[in-house]
Amino acid sequence: MEQERFPLAHFVLCFFITIGEGYDLFIYGSVLPAISAEWGLSASSAGLIGSSGMLGIAIGSIGFGRLADRLDRKKTLLICIMLLSGFTVACGFAKFLKAVKRFPLEWRPSRVRLMDVGKRRNHFLFWIACFMTMILIFGLATWLPELMLRSGKSLYSSLGFPIFLNVGSIAGTILFVFLARRGMEARRLLIVLYFIGAISICAFAGPFPLAILHLVVMVTGACTYGVQNIVNAYVSGYYPEEVRSTGLGLCLGWGRIGAVAGSALWGILLEFELPVQMTFLIFSFPAILGGLAFSAIGERSERR
Repeated sequence: MEQERFPLAHFVLCFFITIGEGYDLFIYGSVLPAISAEWGLSASSAGLIGSSGMLGIAIGSIGFGRLADRLDRKKTLLICIMLLSGFTVACGFAKFLKAVKRFPLEWRPSRVRLMDVGKRRNHFLFWIACFMTMILIFGLATWLPELMLRSGKSLYSSLGFPIFLNVGSIAGTILFVFLARRGMEARRLLIVLYFIGAISICAFAGPFPLAILHLVVMVTGACTYGVQNIVNAYVSGYYPEEVRSTGLGLCLGWGRIGAVAGSALWGILLEFELPVQMTFLIFSFPAILGGLAFSAIGERSERR
């Protein structure tokens, strides 16, 4: 049997796309302490600003997921890259933020083929797990430096934690893919990782040396960002080819609502000025709920 060639060109292109998306994701959290002081933003207002971008991601995940199945996946990806690039440039010209406007969003998923009553539980559990993971991912992206500042770390070291979070996500994704390919059942692996993620978030408040804390943050990155990458692959493999983009888009779309909620809810939570240990404990709850959601999902053999 001929060995399949590694798609190097696709890997390089996706690598640079992810660099742009990652910059867009983390730059707000990195500059948040500075612009909050300069603009006089409260924690809840800063959270709402961060959530506005997440709301766009939620809409885009659902809309472009369906468009990719109907139009063409490569063309849809090019459209998304152009929009990302254009609006990233436009952000550089935004000198004044006048208001954050709220608007109603109502969406009811249209009929998706092959989704009978017996399988709907799994679809909703996918959405719940993704929702919880996105709360963690975007909550950490927005608030990790600020949380570390409040726990007594210096500004310099606090700004470095997102780097270790991303290093952990890369290393974790590679390790988890290796384990899955070696025969470890992906669903059970995800359950374990969700609970490890909850423990590592609680450990943020521990009296550890900086090097140990960096390692804890890397584990958290692996068990949030890295877990979401494995969730994407798992969900994609669950759906048949003709509705794969739609199924994954729905999962990510509803998950991104968690991203919207994450930035805003954590901002509101911080305004209560709870002890740092209690704050990190509350932060860990979505990871526990994500693990419970995957625990309730049927075995892989139920895939349609």
